[in-house]
Amino acid sequence: MDTLVLLTQLPDEATERVKRVAEQHGYRVEIAGDRDQCQRVLLNSEVTALIMHERLVAEDHRLLETLKFYSNKVQLILYVEASEFDPREYFARGVAGLLSAGQFDDKMLLVLLHNAERFHTLEEKVEALNALVQDNQSGAGELNMKNKVLERERNFNEAIISAIAYGLMIVDAEGAIVMLNEVGKRLFGVKLTDFFGLDYRQAVSDRFREAVTAKAGEVLKGESPKEIDGFLVGEETIVSCAISAIRDNYNNVLGLMFLGRDITEGERVKA
Repeated sequence: MDTLVLLTQLPDEATERVKRVAEQHGYRVEIAGDRDQCQRVLLNSEVTALIMHERLVAEDHRLLETLKFYSNKVQLILYVEASEFDPREYFARGVAGLLSAGQFDDKMLLVLLHNAERFHTLEEKVEALNALVQDNQSGAGELNMKNKVLERERNFNEAIISAIAYGLMIVDAEGAIVMLNEVGKRLFGVKLTDFFGLDYRQAVSDRFREAVTAKAGEVLKGESPKEIDGFLVGEETIVSCAISAIRDNYNNVLGLMFLGRDITEGERVKA
């Protein structure tokens, strides 16, 4: 069982009586010879209740806070001999109980020790709950930081894709559009504003679909990348398109990438 610490500043008769009753009911008792020894025990052992003479606290107003620093779960019980004593100040400072020199009996002592056990258990639960909350907050903060980094990377990648002069469209293995940049909308003849997840053959212009569908099917089946030169999109835009497969680490085809290039000026020069 947890340790009960008794300071020798209690009268010898009170020390022996408390020790006898506590040990009879299963408590392990240690007697600290002085304040330094008491602090060492608090630092190195899990102490449930600490019984000390009220005089020590009256002489050192910071003693309660110091002891709580060494063990924030220990329950403090003051042994009181003075006939005139106002306990309100001590209860406000976290004292768990008072043991009156002239009045306490075995039953009262056991009630104080049992209460100290319950309070100690509650403190342990509160400490565990606070640790869990801090862990969750730390995890949430770390996750939030990772999300921010990923968001910045995504925005950066999207900015790069949007800035390139080529039309870029990525579709999954079923043909659903995963990504399409602004140049790609123009070169591939996409007029819809809500195209993500839509089969690319339903979104692109008729001429683009007629030009690339067969070749895209071949690449999807595992053939080498295909290049389609010079087909008309719209009234006067001439487009060249390269189709390649997107593969995983096991060489499985996950989707297709269409890379379109506006070759209108070059074709005009040739003409």
